[in-house]
Amino acid sequence: MARNHLTLAIAGLLTIAYCGLFGLLILQIFQGRRLSRIEHSLDIIQDKTGRDIVDLVEENKVTIKATGTGITRVSLEACRKDNITHEIIMLIPTGTSFTSNSPERTSLVSTRGQQTSISFSDDCVLLTIPASSTDVKLPLPQAEDDLIVERNPRQAELQKIMSVLNELPEGLNEYQLDLVRQAVMWLFFNNPSYEQLGILKSFEWHSREIERVQAISSNQIINESLKKTDEESLTRLDRFRDDYLLNWTIPGQTIQIELNSSDFDPFLEIVNASNDKIIGYNDDGGENKGSKLSLSTEFGVDYIVRVTSYTKEGTGSYTLKLKTQSNTDSKRLLDEEKVTLALKVLDKAEIDITQKAIWQDRHYLEQNLQDEKLRKWLQVKFKKKQQ
Repeated sequence: MARNHLTLAIAGLLTIAYCGLFGLLILQIFQGRRLSRIEHSLDIIQDKTGRDIVDLVEENKVTIKATGTGITRVSLEACRKDNITHEIIMLIPTGTSFTSNSPERTSLVSTRGQQTSISFSDDCVLLTIPASSTDVKLPLPQAEDDLIVERNPRQAELQKIMSVLNELPEGLNEYQLDLVRQAVMWLFFNNPSYEQLGILKSFEWHSREIERVQAISSNQIINESLKKTDEESLTRLDRFRDDYLLNWTIPGQTIQIELNSSDFDPFLEIVNASNDKIIGYNDDGGENKGSKLSLSTEFGVDYIVRVTSYTKEGTGSYTLKLKTQSNTDSKRLLDEEKVTLALKVLDKAEIDITQKAIWQDRHYLEQNLQDEKLRKWLQVKFKKKQQ
């Protein structure tokens, strides 16, 4: 009898212990779920407050498709993943890298911070990001090249540099600021000499923008072919086209453009790159049914030179010639003033410019500067270095 009572007592104790353990397990599960819900809520709050684009990509909350559109900007499409059911505020800080998937193309870096909202009703948003090239020697990414969004390890320095750039004199227009900004980026990333910077003239800038040829300059002839595999014309049905993007033209330039072909009747169009509106066109303005146009460039406008045919499905070889009529093609876009301003920006951002290759050209810069304040700044900087 006593043994039975002992057995029952032990069984009761074991039951109580099991019940206690089960209760603790249920409590832990409940607390874990509660903690998970709290973490999820905090994550949503953070998404709605603002998250770095790189973090959002790494956490698989958005997909990004980025392509280069010239030397001053990146086109970006950001799409919310289907499992994300709340609004996301996406931040693109100054200094975010857009790295080309091709080692033969330069990467780009954002030069101005931006943010955008991807609401639950919006699957995707489109953005244009102000950017600069990071390699003076490499051509720009093409339309078919994807850019990978990355956090730049020197982002803090880049943000400081851009803050200093925003303090430049008010007398500079946006076009001149873009030139100084690009000079700063190349000096920061590449350490080029003045010759490497200053040799870039108007049409050599264009060569970094033109999709189908490696280089184009004033008085240079381009020989290419219009093929059935080319894209169809956007304005003329059943015609093929080759587009050439002219970016960073000098305002007030007059450019003569000629298009000739013995294989098809050529048709030439000048298009505003930002809205695809036709600025001018010509069929038989040149010799032997060739096309000829004169373009007077304006500030802030990017131009597309479009090669197509007058007749349907015209194909074959053609010659495209661009010639500058004014003397601006011999002027350095990155002249002494802009290069010295770029050095001054880096110096104020606490980047040691005396270790840059271009510092060896300081005497040449000083002798050719028209701006007395910049000349004195170089002289003072040189004296401090000697001390």
